[in-house]
Amino acid sequence: MTGLVECFHPEHPCTRAQDREARVECLQRFLQEGQIISSEAGQDWAVPFADILSTNNFGHHVVNTRTGWRPLPFPLFSLVYRECVGSVWHEGDTYHDGCGMEKLLYDAAFGNAPTLSPLLRNFSLQDGKPDSDKYDLFFRDETTGMGWQMCLRAGELARFHADTWKEELRQFEYLDSSCLLSRSEFSGGAAVLVNRSTEQALISGCDLPPQSYRIIR
Repeated sequence: MTGLVECFHPEHPCTRAQDREARVECLQRFLQEGQIISSEAGQDWAVPFADILSTNNFGHHVVNTRTGWRPLPFPLFSLVYRECVGSVWHEGDTYHDGCGMEKLLYDAAFGNAPTLSPLLRNFSLQDGKPDSDKYDLFFRDETTGMGWQMCLRAGELARFHADTWKEELRQFEYLDSSCLLSRSEFSGGAAVLVNRSTEQALISGCDLPPQSYRIIR
């Protein structure tokens, strides 16, 4: 879903409003057939017509696996649209592609579902088993963010999202000057405490180990 554009060519002029109208007409054809609509590069104009959007282009990254880009993450998209559309990581930048725990903590803080989809280039299968040079990706310890331990740690977050996906993200705040400790509150009354630091932290009266989150219901 790219941004809306205009065209100034005299033979086929188009305003941004007309561009949106044409795209919505196309999307509605799929919706009328009961199709699920998913796209990278989520845009707000597409929210009413999409089920899942990759919100990478909204600057939500905790870390970009390939570039190392680390902006200060803030959930503007989730604060507005969390209950309207699912937000996921790009299929080429999932937990399994590196920095998995950082991405999981990002999703916990912002109310997203975990993105555990395996990458085809990492999980090429032969006779139902990974290639020998990729086999260890299933069994590395949890610090790599690629193995089955990461799937286990994401389970609680997945269940929380299943219970609360229709709820608004009502409030998000950082609790320290380094912006590594945060508290999120949802319209159903639940809260999520996140410690992205490398040290034990006390958040809202709860002791959180390094690199962890806790759901308060």
